[in-house]
Amino acid sequence: MKKNFNFFLILFIIKIFFSIQELQFEVSIDMKDLESGGGFLIADTRNKACRTWLPSLFMPILYVPESTKINEGIVMPEQNINLKSPFFNDNKVFEVQLFKNVSFLNDNLKGILMRPLYANVYNCYFGISPMDKIEGLEEGNSLLNDLKNNNLITKKIFSFQEWDIISNPIKTKFYLGDSHNDFNSNTGIIGACDSYPNDSLWGCSFKEMIFNNINIPLINETGQYKIYFASETHNLIFPKKFEDIIIKSSNNSCTINDKEEYLKCVDFFKDSYYVPLKLTEANENFVITGQIDSLGRFNENKDENKDYARIQFDDIDYIILPLIVFKEFHVQFDAGDNLIKFYTNNPNILKVKKKKSGTSGLSVFIVILIIIILLGLGFAVFWFIKNRRKSGTNINKFSKFEDEEDYQNINEKKVF
Repeated sequence: MKKNFNFFLILFIIKIFFSIQELQFEVSIDMKDLESGGGFLIADTRNKACRTWLPSLFMPILYVPESTKINEGIVMPEQNINLKSPFFNDNKVFEVQLFKNVSFLNDNLKGILMRPLYANVYNCYFGISPMDKIEGLEEGNSLLNDLKNNNLITKKIFSFQEWDIISNPIKTKFYLGDSHNDFNSNTGIIGACDSYPNDSLWGCSFKEMIFNNINIPLINETGQYKIYFASETHNLIFPKKFEDIIIKSSNNSCTINDKEEYLKCVDFFKDSYYVPLKLTEANENFVITGQIDSLGRFNENKDENKDYARIQFDDIDYIILPLIVFKEFHVQFDAGDNLIKFYTNNPNILKVKKKKSGTSGLSVFIVILIIIILLGLGFAVFWFIKNRRKSGTNINKFSKFEDEEDYQNINEKKVF
């Protein structure tokens, strides 16, 4: 009986170990949904309430439509939650019902889920924003914190692999709970930037952006524009004031079209269905080249939509860059160290500033001096030991000579 218990205990520990280590999921992006901004989804066949989940960089918690039936978890009291997110375009206070220990994606991952009593939300979101505190909830109840505190993940880290745009639907992989091997090896190129401290969203600061010979400094009256990354949309969203900047910089070849207010540019996509977007990191540590796609790139009506860029404008004071811009990169988000990293093997799309060598002329001199001193000390010790041995030999010889001399004197004085 004891042997069986030990056997099952070992199996249980192995199951838990591998369930924590092997947290990777396939993300499908349906080409038909790209234009409407949807389709960035992970299938959950075991969950009847949410067949698909959208990994949300804007949301801090599990969040489902009001019509979703929840048959598991612990029901918590209704509360008012204040969500500050561009996902809602402004700050809103939601009256929600909370459920604790609700599983998602697999049976081992569990978190607090909120379901609004009144809200127009159509997807099931599992929020992975870096937010630590949610107004209306106890501290530490954001999803990443919850998973880490309950030992369901090793670290508050996740990443999206570079996209496979040849497949239909488009695919990428989502890794949750630890740093991927790409970011721990000496192969490839890695650029890293600090995400905004104490911010509820993921983002980096860039000094300027360049696309189609249009150079846009990313500086406003108070400093640099905040640039947030999004998984909820596939469109670049700029403040309204960028309309005139882009149109004038394009020599008026671009206009704002009535078609969902997308930017229409006649000369943008002559040679390709995308244009490179070059971004210089604020501290100039790296220059990264993403892509701005034409609406026709992944659309059945390619020619009809070719002149429309995935660029829109809104009444905001920040910039939103969707993950589709960085589809050629493996992108990692680290809430523990507050870092966003980009990985690629292509030196043409990521150029990283070489770190200054830590060895200066003075350092070299000090190292040489230390080596000389050590050699000198070694020689001194060797000389001391050698002379000590030599002195000991002479003393022995001298003592032997004195003993012989005394012996001879005694014999001479002897009376027979």
